[in-house]
Amino acid sequence: AGYTVDVANNGQEAIDAIGQKKYGMVLMDMRMPEVNGLEATEKIRTRLGKADLPIVALTANASREDIENCLSAGMNDYLSKPIRREKLVQTVAQWIVMKTPPVTSDTESLLQVRQEAKSIDTAAVTLDENRLSELALETSTVLMPEIITGFITECQGRVDKIMAADPISDLLVIEDEAHTIKSSSVLFGCLRLHQRAKLLEDVCKVGDRSTCISIRESIGAIATDSFNALWDVVHRLEEGTLTFDAE
Repeated sequence: AGYTVDVANNGQEAIDAIGQKKYGMVLMDMRMPEVNGLEATEKIRTRLGKADLPIVALTANASREDIENCLSAGMNDYLSKPIRREKLVQTVAQWIVMKTPPVTSDTESLLQVRQEAKSIDTAAVTLDENRLSELALETSTVLMPEIITGFITECQGRVDKIMAADPISDLLVIEDEAHTIKSSSVLFGCLRLHQRAKLLEDVCKVGDRSTCISIRESIGAIATDSFNALWDVVHRLEEGTLTFDAE
């Protein structure tokens, strides 16, 4: 297919080779002597700092749990054994093409978003009630409890879809739901939820399954915190201890 290939006899040889030479992608056998595929991938990502190097697992175990273990370790994709030549060529071509300049630019932006994710979530407040005040002025203060309740119900349904979706095969579903949550949550002042949904949408756009898995695990807890804060607003509005008055 026109590619130049180097072969490593074990995981440590793969790590050493990648540390000395620039590669377009890596086909990582899961079962290797000395250092297995999961360990080698983690070291390549952390010790060598190769965050944007495509790594595709070669595995005889095609169960969902095994595949998620591969993706969680930092791999981008997988091929199940026995490997068909057509599928191998297609997969290599896909990830090599993803290294072209336009997508590389997107990947660099994604890496920056990843690095900023922790500080973004720390800095953002769970609920900005000023946003709710603005929404009340644009709609109806009297109807705010009903409007907020409707948002919570609708948004919880989208979070449930994200949690139920398979990050291996349903990235588009996760991306679509995250996009909608991103857009609606900011209107209701749920800033941490907004920023986490934006990050989830971004990683799905470039097919980063491994990061998608880790982000998806946290969005449910952030959503719960946001909804609890909104329920508190609803209760205070109903009790008359909170009002959104026009200026």
